[in-house]
Amino acid sequence: MAAAVGRGCRDGDHASRRGRLVVATYLINQEAIRILRLGVVETLTTADYAFGPARPHLAERWEDLGGGLWRFHLRPGVTMHDGRPFDAAVAAACTQRFLETGEGSALRAVLAVEAEGPLTLEVQARPAASPVPAYFGWIPMMAPESFLEGDRLGVPIGTGPFRVERIEYGREALLRAHDAWWGGPPALREILVRQIDDPSTRVLMLESGDADWIQMPPRHEIPRLSEAGFAVLRADYLYNVYLLFNVESGPGAESAVRQAAAWAVDRERIVRVAFEGKAEPAGTIFPEPVPPPEIPRYGLHRDRAREILAAAGWRPAPGSPYLVRDGRGLSLTILTAAETLRPEWPAVAELVRQDLEAIGIRTQVRVLETAAWNADVAAGRFEATIRGRVPSLWSDPLIILSLDFASRGFKNVTRYRDPRFDEALARGLAAEDHGERAEAVAGVQRLLAEELPVVPLCRDTWREVFAVDPRVRWDPGSLRTGFPGPGTCFEEDRP
Repeated sequence: MAAAVGRGCRDGDHASRRGRLVVATYLINQEAIRILRLGVVETLTTADYAFGPARPHLAERWEDLGGGLWRFHLRPGVTMHDGRPFDAAVAAACTQRFLETGEGSALRAVLAVEAEGPLTLEVQARPAASPVPAYFGWIPMMAPESFLEGDRLGVPIGTGPFRVERIEYGREALLRAHDAWWGGPPALREILVRQIDDPSTRVLMLESGDADWIQMPPRHEIPRLSEAGFAVLRADYLYNVYLLFNVESGPGAESAVRQAAAWAVDRERIVRVAFEGKAEPAGTIFPEPVPPPEIPRYGLHRDRAREILAAAGWRPAPGSPYLVRDGRGLSLTILTAAETLRPEWPAVAELVRQDLEAIGIRTQVRVLETAAWNADVAAGRFEATIRGRVPSLWSDPLIILSLDFASRGFKNVTRYRDPRFDEALARGLAAEDHGERAEAVAGVQRLLAEELPVVPLCRDTWREVFAVDPRVRWDPGSLRTGFPGPGTCFEEDRP
């Protein structure tokens, strides 16, 4: 590996090749989080995937004026890709337009924004205790003209170091240097981002020189790529993998079954086998120190799992390892998807199946194509499924929990409905006091840990891995996004 890898390039330190860098990625879609990672759009603050404090970005600083009122002071001299100055009026318009989309709906009733001067943005949070600076780490500063009819994203117009020359979602995007970027002209002139669905093909492209940078190589290829001299790095990302139950019908409607599953699953084995050691076991929805100390950290304890089922009346049938109650057997079907974005899921489902069989639950796995799996899960046609989630989205546990587990939550596929949870959540979201809000965060986690509509399995800390040709100097900022940053350049000309 070249010694200069990782230093990045700035003006005066460019290699002679200032041409096109080719990135082979797994997905080019219209979600804001993907566009943010391309370096096309930016945010007022930088959010932390581990729920740490927000850091300045397009906003240089901010003030908490009390009563939920915040004042953000924007960076001067920022220009958007269409040439207009990025000022408080534009920031307010970008924020308001994004809040009108489905992705921004979680904060629609929370934030009101208004320009109070050329570079001063005032934000009123209706619950005063809302973590406003962290929210702005997830709100892309995209011009309203970026959106087409029906909230579909067209060509994103942002402030980032690269602008979109053309984009075809699901296929490729050509990015060109935004030389008016406030941080100085990017080292690269062009980045061609190509969506390559097959991860093995992405590896072949890197090795053959058809790509300079690839995302999500297969886990088993990581040691070989490193030994061959490619830089293999992890981007800052947090992705949970869960066993979700349909709590409205089927075996998952019984809390004893869900609780037993939480103690029966061997998370260490899932990490070792399905993720090849490149993940971390997870017994809680959120990483430490978010979970309150009194909630259980679920781990492998099959005797406890059997005791829970026995207390609920489930006993082994004569001459059989499988459980019955009142003449009826206990069986469960785990639905999962076969797709290149999440190749580990079928293996995870199979390992969970074996774990549940070990405590007497007759279990089978059904693997569907992605579209069919999505349709069945959305319609509630499942008993249990394997699914992933970014738990730190919006950097606010209450927002993500309201989306996933409130009775009317936008992404509540488990059909979990508990008035106690809804009430505690509503109190937290309306809290004017930080102590009251913190208690609500703890309270809703306690309820979920008891009711277990989802069983946390592991944190896929290696999900956003990227591999880079050794002749490319990668920008340290790439460790956050997984994409080439403004300081990325070629170490030397390639023949």
